Amino acid sequence: MIEEGVQIHFIDLRDHFFKYPFEMLCYSEKTWYWLNPSSYLNRYRMPDYQRVFETYFTNVEMTVLERNM
Repeated sequence: MIEEGVQIHFIDLRDHFFKYPFEMLCYSEKTWYWLNPSSYLNRYRMPDYQRVFETYFTNVEMTVLERNM
């Protein structure tokens, strides 16, 4: 990517099974993977994404477009 380039990401932080949108955060990582060994759900939260983006990009701007629970 060129230095002046721009990346835009839209990230849905909910559990995509939607029954209990944040259930995957109620358990430790080890317990969660024991309960759901074949199911991958994104357990990253906004600060996790920000940390990753700031590791690789010099200018990071994050905006919450919608908050639904």
